[in-house]
Parts: sequence; C-alpha cells; structure tokens
Amino acid sequence: MVGELLDRGVAQLSGGQKQRVAIGRAIVRQPKVFLMDEPISHLDAKLRTHMRGELKHLQRVLNTTMIYVTHDQLEAISMADRIVIMNHGEIHQIGTPYEIRNNPANVFVAGFVGDPPMNFIEGRVKAENDNVFFYNKGFKVPLTAEQNQKIREQSAVSETQTFILGIRPEDLALSKEASGNSHAAGKVYVTSPVGKDMVIEVEVEKHHLKVVTSVDYSVDMEENVWLRFNTANMHIFDESGSKAFF
Repeated sequence: MVGELLDRGVAQLSGGQKQRVAIGRAIVRQPKVFLMDEPISHLDAKLRTHMRGELKHLQRVLNTTMIYVTHDQLEAISMADRIVIMNHGEIHQIGTPYEIRNNPANVFVAGFVGDPPMNFIEGRVKAENDNVFFYNKGFKVPLTAEQNQKIREQSAVSETQTFILGIRPEDLALSKEASGNSHAAGKVYVTSPVGKDMVIEVEVEKHHLKVVTSVDYSVDMEENVWLRFNTANMHIFDESGSKAFF
C-alpha cells in the first residue's frame, strides 16, 4: 500500500493520507514536543481506532511529550496520561483520565466525559429523621453519611437551596417491579441497542434519564419501570454547576 502512494502528488492523496504524511514528516524531525491538532479527525471510524493505538504506542517508543488537541472525549480518555478540559479558552480541570471521569470538577466536565453522558437532575437536600435525601418530584435518593458531611462542610444547606445530582447511565439499575430499594418510577421512552449494551431512556416526570444495561434486557416502550441509583457513585454539584461537592 505504501509503495503505491510514493509516486503520487499531494493533490492525489486523500485527506486521511495527507494527515498521516504530516505526522510522518513531524516524526522524522525528532522534535522535543509534538503539537497535534485533531490529527486523525477526518479518518473513518475503523482507521481512527487503529491510529489511536498507533499514536499511543509511538509516544511510548519515542518517549517524547505529545500535546494532543481533540473534541473527542473517547480519544482523550483512551490516549492521554493527563487531560486538560477547556471550554471557551478556560481550563476547567486537569487530571488523569481516572480523575477526570470519576471526580469531575463541575457539570461541564462531568457532562463532557462519558458515552452516553452523565444524567443530571435538579433537586434539594433534606434531612428526615436520621437520614438525608436528595429529592425532587419523582425522585427520593438517600445520601451516605460521608456525602452529607462533604456537602455541609462546603455549603450552608437549607431546604430551599437547589443542587444538581449527576449519575452515569451505568450506575442506574432498571427493574420491572417496584421494591423498597427503588428510588424513582418512570416509563420507557426509547431503547437503543449499542453493541453489547442496551441504552434505555426512561422518562421520570419531566426528566429523561439514560440507563445502560445488557443488550439482552427485554423491555418495551411505554412500559412502567423502576430505577435504583448506585448512591456510592453519585455526584452533587451546586446550583450553577460550577462546583462539585463530591
């Protein structure tokens, strides 16, 4: 394949081939730092996946710093040692892929990383007897003692104060029957099989929450279902979404 391209002019190369030639030209100059601005964005999906692996391997072999700009969060998570999340020129968070995904600094970062993206629900925090709950119409989710303490260490909580709860689709469990462990009831809005997963969108009051389950899970649209939250993996943000309590 490479031999067939050697005698071609630049105008005869495809966009993807031009990008790969540009990467090769940069490598042979042996720079101290590579600056790459979406170098594989125009490649087809299969080749893009292959090139992510090749570039990551190349960085290890060359042992050279690569600053890589991308709008594709999957590229960032799969390739980077450290990630800088920016929006309109402002840095929102710097960290490892694990830190960015599991400890997002704000709603923008939390919503940018993950596919399907994180679900967000507005509500309030309220104490009942010895327990503390995040609640809204259709939702009543208990907070752990540690989560409650983290909020109160950083905010003077009142029953009129609004918070944003964030939870990833894989941290929601679906059931066709109500139980004492259910946190919300809703109806199936739409189902979307994606590879080995099934993404189920559930309508709870005015909220649409995405749930990731097995592609073998059988459920019909408009069917009544109940949701259980993995409370240990929830995130709470302030009303503006600019600050994470946990």
